[in-house]
Amino acid sequence: MKKSFALLAVALTAVTALTRPAAAAEFAIHDGERVVLLGDSITEQRLYTTVIEAYTLARFPQWKLSFRNTGWGGDTAQGGLGRAARDLLPLKPTFVTIDFGMNDHGYRAYDEGIFKNYIDKQTQLVEPLRIEGHRPDGPEVPTPDR
Repeated sequence: MKKSFALLAVALTAVTALTRPAAAAEFAIHDGERVVLLGDSITEQRLYTTVIEAYTLARFPQWKLSFRNTGWGGDTAQGGLGRAARDLLPLKPTFVTIDFGMNDHGYRAYDEGIFKNYIDKQTQLVEPLRIEGHRPDGPEVPTPDR
């Protein structure tokens, strides 16, 4: 019985170590960050953005953070690029999520030209942020075969 309990304790310790929450150094957002979430209606509806904010604040309650949601219903990557100077850069973000895509393709069959335009606009959004020292984050740029 003692041996079984000891094995269970070792197994639970190992599982806990493997599934522990992210350590501060490994976490994408850091203490003192000004986080801006830029995107379309999925961003504006404040579901995933609230989860990101709540998790970060619960996981690191001692951190001083600010979160700003700049989602805009119906927006596209091109629209986000057009309003970045007004809605994004004045906030002086240190960490940015960029989440567009649902509206960019117009809810129709895949079209290479639309896809290339989307990638171009996403790239144009990210490059100025990197140049100014901001840390943009977002999903890996999709390709049609993924």
